[in-house]
Amino acid sequence: MRPSRSLIVAIALAVGSLGLYRWVQPPAANPASSVTGLTTTPVDPASAIGRSLAVSAHVAAKRLAVRPLEAGRRPAPQDAEFPWRARNTAKTVDQLRSDPRALVLRNALIDTRTGEPLPLPEALVAGPEPGFHIVQFSHEPDAESRRRLEEQRLQVVSYLPVNAFLVQGSDESIERLALDADIASVSPWHPAFKL
Repeated sequence: MRPSRSLIVAIALAVGSLGLYRWVQPPAANPASSVTGLTTTPVDPASAIGRSLAVSAHVAAKRLAVRPLEAGRRPAPQDAEFPWRARNTAKTVDQLRSDPRALVLRNALIDTRTGEPLPLPEALVAGPEPGFHIVQFSHEPDAESRRRLEEQRLQVVSYLPVNAFLVQGSDESIERLALDADIASVSPWHPAFKL
């Protein structure tokens, strides 16, 4: 290589390294801007990132919130017959059975409409890749509902009252399915539900 060509290659590598360095740097901190100290940049909803954030917010709104309890604590007993049953509602079992936005499980009574977190022992909360999920429809599921689950490569394990299925599949499949307007809520199948 001639010296001038080597110089050009060295400059190109330096410029490329600087660009890569700036690309991977976290945003500059501005302590006055927020509690976390990170500045926020407005996102254009028409951009790919804006659409992605809107999709994530839409999916998050359909997820069942869980409040992990510290080790040794159990949910406050609201039912003398089933003191370990987790619940996020004061409704009775009979009231929930007729509610299309309720999940009536042996160890949990859940009103998916309220957005109230479900208190579960921390050791019995699903991990990052649970493999099994609850998918609740906004209507009584039919053959078309099952077909939509199968299109997303979700295997139906069983029906759950009310209007829900226990399915096996990936988180990505659940995320895509949650975009469907007929899906009322999605949740990992937490180990607490198996007891």
